[in-house]
Amino acid sequence: MPRTITYLASLSLVASFAPSVLAQKDSCSHRILSVSVQDSLGRPINGLANTDFEAQVGGKPLKVLSVAPDRRRHRIVILLDASISMRQGWGNAMSPASDLAETRLPGAELAVIIFNERVIEKIDFNEGQRSVVARLRQIGSDAKYAANSVGGRTALYDALLAGLRLLGTATSADILYVVTDGEDTASNTKSDELARLLSSSGVRVYVPLVHDIRTFPGATPEDLHRVGDLSDLVNKTGGEMLSPFASGIPKTPKEIDQFGSLMYDFYRRMFDNYLLEVEFPEPLEKHRSWELKLSQKKREQWKDSRITYPTELSGCV
Repeated sequence: MPRTITYLASLSLVASFAPSVLAQKDSCSHRILSVSVQDSLGRPINGLANTDFEAQVGGKPLKVLSVAPDRRRHRIVILLDASISMRQGWGNAMSPASDLAETRLPGAELAVIIFNERVIEKIDFNEGQRSVVARLRQIGSDAKYAANSVGGRTALYDALLAGLRLLGTATSADILYVVTDGEDTASNTKSDELARLLSSSGVRVYVPLVHDIRTFPGATPEDLHRVGDLSDLVNKTGGEMLSPFASGIPKTPKEIDQFGSLMYDFYRRMFDNYLLEVEFPEPLEKHRSWELKLSQKKREQWKDSRITYPTELSGCV
């Protein structure tokens, strides 16, 4: 499939932060979170202020102290699932990884982990985006790669943990971008413990789900449970799961353009977001779920809008 090359020129990722956001560090009573707000078409809504949000935890309101565009540099670890369930249609399945790597992302750094039941291959950040692009192109043009290298069980959560470790000292500016079908059949890492580690770090998980087993006629309850666990993990981190091939593999020029537009909007939601600073009514000493929504006025203005935010807050240490 031809790779869609887009340019996210609207993103200025290296500008300075708003002073109030910079001055306030995470604590038991404050938290700075990455939040994305989209309109009914999935496009980012810009220009919002702290008074445009409402938040609560445990039924008690949270103060939204400040909201500022997130201008940080972003590090992205592309995790490419190369287990046996990904072998069928491998060339198309890996296209979301190639498409992201080929996209010009101002101020972004890329790394790659290819995995099945173990890490097969790794390209670190210090090797640069050119190395990532070159390797994925090489894999895409190798007609024998799927037969020789795609197989084995899936240790998805172990791979996510490896991606988190690759980031080192991580923040909510960092992203794990996982190209997978959502299966996990071999991990030692449990989804709940991984969720807590990701929540504590602020790292967000984005998943282009290449084979959405939830739509398969023969999907078992266990299959649905596995994908549900991954979806829950994504929500807790403030990321997003997308099924780019829900309408089939794009073949015609029109379908390929539609695929490119779909993925472009997905990338924008990864990058074009806010840093939202909240104050808790009492020290947050354990992991808690919370609720964030637009104000009534903004909900009326932006009908069918959606907020993507980390639904689980980590307790302070």
